[in-house]
Amino acid sequence: MQVRAFTGVWLQTWVNPPACGVLGKQCWGVTYTPKHVCALKGSSVDLFCSYKYPGGHTVTESFWFITEQQVGIEPVDVRVEEEYEGRVQYRQSSQNDCSMTITHLRESDAHTYRFRFHTDSTAGKYTGRPGVSLSVTGNVV
Repeated sequence: MQVRAFTGVWLQTWVNPPACGVLGKQCWGVTYTPKHVCALKGSSVDLFCSYKYPGGHTVTESFWFITEQQVGIEPVDVRVEEEYEGRVQYRQSSQNDCSMTITHLRESDAHTYRFRFHTDSTAGKYTGRPGVSLSVTGNVV
């Protein structure tokens, strides 16, 4: 069972390093809480996540994105996407906090959002899957 789980993760290393290495070593990972969020159009929403990676590495870049990356193409940080300009803030209340706030929600903001981080290791890029799904509905009265 452990071999299958490790092999299944290893097959995903085209994009990510192995999620877990040698027994007893810290794993790579992103945890979203909750995985599904529903919010009202015009309101603000917090998408919560935390991440982990093996010791001895330094995070050099981290961001949220909505468009799944294609092989060889890095995804785009939502903060630089025109439709999110001025409406996205990343919060870091602790070292491994990767939470994001989106304000003035629009129905077009309904997507699955994923967090990605890079470390100083050449193989140290990790995307948290499946992400957090945001639904936007109705109007604020």
